Amino acid sequence: MLRQAASMYTPVVFEIFRREFEMFVDSVIYSCGEAGTASDYRVAVTDKPGEHYVKFESSDFSVVCSCKKFESMGIQCCHVLKVLDFKNIKELPHRYFMGRWKKDAKSANTCNQEFLNDGASQTTCSSLNVPGPFIDHQHMQPNNQPNHDSSVSNVLRQGLHGDGQRNQGYPPLAGIQQQQFIGSFHLNNGTSF
Repeated sequence: MLRQAASMYTPVVFEIFRREFEMFVDSVIYSCGEAGTASDYRVAVTDKPGEHYVKFESSDFSVVCSCKKFESMGIQCCHVLKVLDFKNIKELPHRYFMGRWKKDAKSANTCNQEFLNDGASQTTCSSLNVPGPFIDHQHMQPNNQPNHDSSVSNVLRQGLHGDGQRNQGYPPLAGIQQQQFIGSFHLNNGTSF
């Protein structure tokens, strides 16, 4: 599973997954019962307070944990990894590798022009997930692909730094410090929220 993750994830995301993998090794699993094809487990990490409940559905290999790490970050938690190991599943099902964290995520960057019901068109870029108004159409390449240097900087300048709000009369937010986040994972000190 670790080799599989190393081949799929970007280095930063793989490091987060590797830490979860290490915690799964230090975890204890308790069976809470079965109902049809569903099995319930309680997983506790050694030297950490609390425990989490994991439901495994053997019919489609779906797994859900009460910690909701996958839903919030897009990376499976140590609790799910423990249950998969207990069930002798040695590879993470591909649906649990979010596209945004894969090494090949950049190659999937495409822009699409959609025509709305009122006849107006809207352009969206899939990997940026940016609606058309934030795209600088003057810097589009001939094949309708964005010139990433200009369009991304335009998105950052207008959409993410609040220029759009300032232009609409909203006051800037004071005292907010910009920091890099991956989902709910803070890169500066490596703690989860």
